[in-house]
Order: sequence, then C-alpha cells, then structure tokens
Amino acid sequence: MQQHFISNKFLTTIDGFSATGKDLLAKNLSENKTFPEKPFILNTGDFARAVAQIARHKNIQPDHPDYNALIIHELKNIDFHAIDRSELYSTENGMGASKFSKIPDFEEIVGIRIAETLQAVPSSCCILLGRFGGHRFNAQVKLYLKASDEVCADRRARELADKGEDYQTAYDKVLQRTKNDLANNGNVLFPAEDAMIIVTEKLPEEVCEEALVYIKPALNKWVLA
Repeated sequence: MQQHFISNKFLTTIDGFSATGKDLLAKNLSENKTFPEKPFILNTGDFARAVAQIARHKNIQPDHPDYNALIIHELKNIDFHAIDRSELYSTENGMGASKFSKIPDFEEIVGIRIAETLQAVPSSCCILLGRFGGHRFNAQVKLYLKASDEVCADRRARELADKGEDYQTAYDKVLQRTKNDLANNGNVLFPAEDAMIIVTEKLPEEVCEEALVYIKPALNKWVLA
C-alpha cells in the first residue's frame, strides 16, 4: 500500500467506522487554539461520496460493461471544490461509496487526489478524517476512534432523521453499511499500527482533550524541527 507524504504540513489523521465521531472531533480540534492556525479539514470519503452522487445522477449502473472504467474516470476528473454538498452525505451516497473499494486502483487514486488537495492548501496544519488516512499517509499524529456498532448507528440515524429520513430505516442502513465495509475493505478499516485509539462513548470535549494529549507534543516537536 502506497504511503503519501505531505511536505511542510502538520497532518493529523482521524480514522474509524461511520458515526464514531470523526467529524465532531475534527471540528472541535480545528477550533482549538493549540494549532498555530486554523487547520484545513478534508474527509477521505468525500471523493467516493461525490463519485457515487455523480454515478446516480448520470445513471451509471454496476451492470454497465464499462462500470469500473467510468467510475475511475469520474474520480480522476472530479473538481473537489465544485462538489454539490447539499446531498453529499445522504445514505444512498454512503452506501454507493462503500462499494467502490472493490474497484481496482480506486483507493490508490483517492489517495493521490487527497495528497494533491492537501499539498495545495495554504494552511500548514491539516486534519484528514475518514477510514484509511492512517494507513495511507505519513502523518505526525494518527488517531483511531471506536464506538459500538449500535451507538454509531443510533448517532447517524438521529442525524438523518433530523434531515427527514425515517429513523429505523437509517439505523438499519448504517448497520448494513458497516457490514459492507468489513466485507469490502478488509484490514484498512482497522487501526494503523502506529495509531492512537480513542473510545468515543463519552462527552465530545473529553474526546477532544484525549486527542490533544497526543497532538500537543507532536506539534511542538514539528514546530521546533
């Protein structure tokens, strides 16, 4: 598996299954005064969700004889900054994105697109959250968040219910997505060997403080280097 190095950036990766609290932790960290400037946040899954969204809109179906090639083409050519985010985090896009890992080279190309994006941003501090950042990027700090499947499904179902989706349907879909991820992604969904594991079944501020225990000394070392 190719490892990407982002030069002149302090990179924190936050990995974990769906609804383990990655987005909330990234938001809380970005608002913390520990960093010398506001970090740029990128979700590794946004590229896959965006491709899933485009595939739905263009009616690119898995039974198309050139399905894999069409998906890879969309991934290589998508303008990340022009993505329509109004429906990006829908259950349908999430389910579609979870299946792309079976497509040869998809994850490798996502890694390249992410590296290009991070290298180009002006901020010297970046937070990469998703499912494989710790495996694919040589980050100064690697965090892995954990919570039970039931807690994660309840969290995400409540979020989607607030947006109009049926709670039970969303709950069941999140559990199914977790099963799909385990079947499709193998060891990538488990912690990188050098990742720090944080259980998120506690208050968000407690999770943030635990993360800062690992980030502060690494950041100080990076600043002095």
